[in-house]
Order: sequence, then structure tokens, then C-alpha cells
Amino acid sequence: MAASAVGSVSKAFTSMNDTTSQTSLGIRDSISDAAINSGNPYAMAIGAAAKVVDAIGDATGFHIDDIDKDAAKEAGVSGGVAFLNNAMNALPGNSLLMAAFSPNKTVSAVKMDEYGEDVLAGYSGVESAQKNAEKLGGKRTLFGIGRKKMNDYISEANRQVNLINQIGYTNSLVKNSDYSKDLA
Repeated sequence: MAASAVGSVSKAFTSMNDTTSQTSLGIRDSISDAAINSGNPYAMAIGAAAKVVDAIGDATGFHIDDIDKDAAKEAGVSGGVAFLNNAMNALPGNSLLMAAFSPNKTVSAVKMDEYGEDVLAGYSGVESAQKNAEKLGGKRTLFGIGRKKMNDYISEANRQVNLINQIGYTNSLVKNSDYSKDLA
């Protein structure tokens, strides 16, 4: 009875979390549920404790985040690093405990504004880099593995996006100026 209440609380908090994949959550819940339903009092206690730890990690946001493997590969981070990170995240109770060794997140990605969207077509590669940077930005990784490469990739994508946003803004100012209206 108590285990199902803990499971309900855990699911309520994890549904608010968009950085942990549904696969990791499913594996984590399945392992904890199997331990709780085993009938072994020690396994039941461990399963319930894992659900409590996961609920705390998901409620506070202090957990390891899943890494998009394709975006990580574009950033120069090997697939093995993403696999290890995501596998550790899938183990019950592990995500919060591992996050204690990795308190820092990757840098956040800059979003393209409406001015940058207007001129984006002329700059190939920036849109995919920006989308990959958004997938990698603000993630807490296992022991910081690959974080430097991801941060470098995100910083470069942010630099490109900021330049394109500035170009688009300058173009909009020129289009809307009195001087350009006199030329038409």
C-alpha cells in the first residue's frame, strides 16, 4: 500500500520532468516495482527507498539528465558516453546519487529570435547546430563526462545564433527606415 503511494508520488513528479526519457523512467519504475512486489522484505524496502530517492531527485531537478545520442555525436562526444550516462539514469535511485558527483550542468542554448528566422536560410548548418545545442543545453551529465565538448559545441552554436539574430535585427531596421522607403 505504501509502495503504491510512493510510486504515485514518483510518477507525479517525473511527469513534470522533460529531461529524462520515458524509457529511463519505465525501466526505473519496472525495477523498483519488481523489488516491491517480490515479497522479500529487504527487496521491498530497497524498492520503496529507490522510489523515494527518485521522487526527491525528480521533484528537486537534481538528477542526471538523458543525453540525445545524435546531438552528442555532433558535439564530438562518443556514443559510449551517452549510453553510459543514460544507462546510469535508468537504474532506480541512482540518478539522484550520481548527480551528487556532477553538480554542474551544460551551458544553456540561445534560441533563434524572429529577426534571425528571417535571414536563417542564407546560413547553412546553423539551424541544425542550434537544434542540437538546444537538446544538449542545461543537462546534468554523469561525472561531467563530455561536458567540456558539449559546452564548447553549445557556445559555438550560441555565437552563430547571436550573430544571425543581430544580422536579422539590422536588416529589419534598414527595411523599416525612412531612407529605405525613399528608395522604393
